[in-house]
Amino acid sequence: MSQKTSSAPARRTEAIEPLGSKIAGVVAALLLVATGTLALPPSGTAATTGDFDGDGKADIAVFRPSAGTWFIIPSSDPFFPIAPQLGTFGDIPAPGDYDGDGKTDAAVFRPATGTWIVVPSSTPSAPIVRQWGSSEDIPVPGDYDGDGKTDIAVFRPSNGLWFVIPSGNPSRPIVQQWGMRGDVPVPGDYDGDGKTDIAVFRPSNGLWFVIPSGNPSRPIVQQWGMRGDVPVPGDYDGDKKTDVAIW
Repeated sequence: MSQKTSSAPARRTEAIEPLGSKIAGVVAALLLVATGTLALPPSGTAATTGDFDGDGKADIAVFRPSAGTWFIIPSSDPFFPIAPQLGTFGDIPAPGDYDGDGKTDAAVFRPATGTWIVVPSSTPSAPIVRQWGSSEDIPVPGDYDGDGKTDIAVFRPSNGLWFVIPSGNPSRPIVQQWGMRGDVPVPGDYDGDGKTDIAVFRPSNGLWFVIPSGNPSRPIVQQWGMRGDVPVPGDYDGDKKTDVAIW
């Protein structure tokens, strides 16, 4: 597939940040892109989002690992916040609609044990616990099989492998090599077919590499960005396709 390539606008030269701040920023960016969650290391709290009440609008939410508590402001009833208990220090929030009922479920990935813990909104008294991943993996939940349910998935930075449990056929995991050390996972529905596509952003040269699920034999390669940029893919024009974007 022939792709038109463009270069991102030049960035202003700014003061050099302390190394610790840069590392924290990279970690936050990885979580923002992969899980829709923005980690804020200094406060120990993670800002996240999702349609937790199923009204078609994104709700403001935060996850507090120190207490294992989620604080959600449902857009349908903002005067009555929701505060479910799920998780512990070190967990990574990985919200998604795992039961396919149209509502975002509170969920966490526990790197220490590679365990996923999901509280399905349809049956909150019966949480889902699944071991999938290792301590180095990055959670990349998404609807990879297009059945309307979020699939448990991880990206392994050391070798660029993706491991997906498709909810439509969990006995047939998807294992895909796509990426290399240093790449940032940026899953999204880039071709608009209703399925999450495997994709990475390479900070060293600003290249995006996407495997469109509608035509996986024709990968998309797009240059957009430069070293230091943070990838922020999303459907900015409302055409049901994920757009390549940087911050």
